[in-house]
Amino acid sequence: MLAVTLFLITTFMAGAQDTGTDQDLEMDLDALFGEEVIEEPSSAPLNAAAAASSNPVTSALTSETVRIGGSFSGSLSPSVTWTDLWGGGSPILDPDETSLDSSLKSTLYFDARPKEDFRVHGSVKTGWPFSTEKTFLKSAAYTAGPPISVTTTSASITSPNISIFELFADFSLNDEMYFRFGKSTVKWGV
Repeated sequence: MLAVTLFLITTFMAGAQDTGTDQDLEMDLDALFGEEVIEEPSSAPLNAAAAASSNPVTSALTSETVRIGGSFSGSLSPSVTWTDLWGGGSPILDPDETSLDSSLKSTLYFDARPKEDFRVHGSVKTGWPFSTEKTFLKSAAYTAGPPISVTTTSASITSPNISIFELFADFSLNDEMYFRFGKSTVKWGV
């Protein structure tokens, strides 16, 4: 063990030795990169639109078009149910209930940045089933005489299965105060 340790120490020390002089390290940078290029700045003044488009911050924070996008996903998952597997009432190869559950989900969003200090973003989500039916009580009648009874009537309404996930507007006041109004998700790192 001691021999291996000494061998490793001497190997690392030998690798750290200087093998040349400073003159060997000098190189001709002009020969490496070629001739020197001199760029003359143009003396023509830029108008406000050209100055804004040449600013990388402004061009990153504004967009002439509205971005529209989204995602769509689907899945199938098997489901198997045994009511009395450990008690011996349900054999393992003959389940009491089997099904194939399906799932469809989609998200659609838009993002508009007309100015450097203003942004509007919105997104909606939907999924299968694309509509849901809700039943509600429409009327009820109470009869006091013998026999006492209550008669009810109900109705149902079908509504689309769509929800607003995000809808907000951002703006800043002189790059000093930042405001966001609306519904937005809060995530770490965003």
